[in-house]
Amino acid sequence: TPWERKLWHEFLKGYPVRFQRQKAIDNFVVDFYCAKARMIIELDGGGHFNKEKQRHDTERSKILNSYHLTILRFSNLDIDKNFDGVAAHTQRSNEISLCPNSGQPVSEAAKSTLDVILLSGFKPPSDEGGGLKGRRERKCSDIIKRILK
Repeated sequence: TPWERKLWHEFLKGYPVRFQRQKAIDNFVVDFYCAKARMIIELDGGGHFNKEKQRHDTERSKILNSYHLTILRFSNLDIDKNFDGVAAHTQRSNEISLCPNSGQPVSEAAKSTLDVILLSGFKPPSDEGGGLKGRRERKCSDIIKRILK
């Protein structure tokens, strides 16, 4: 779709951690998939907002979640009206997914991936006024800083 192309060409294609487009998982094809972060990004058009499609999306999400995958859902309107917020939320969610769980050692792969994201100078489009930085994100930022010391 035009919204998938925009997200791919203006953000995910140049992202330091590899995303795949139209990835088959189980019996589904997801819009975007990042294996390192175990993250799926789905863009929903107007058809996803009727009751039947919502039930289908809920069942699909349950199955995908059973593989311990994080699913980010954005509407096409989000891409049109708040692209910078979508990119910033995706960036933060990716960093959180790559953070170690409390009490577990950091894998070299996770540290390497965080190094690539944080030290490459990669920045998502600005998130002015987005208000996405919550307690979980701040905690993750602290963990990332400790990892990189």
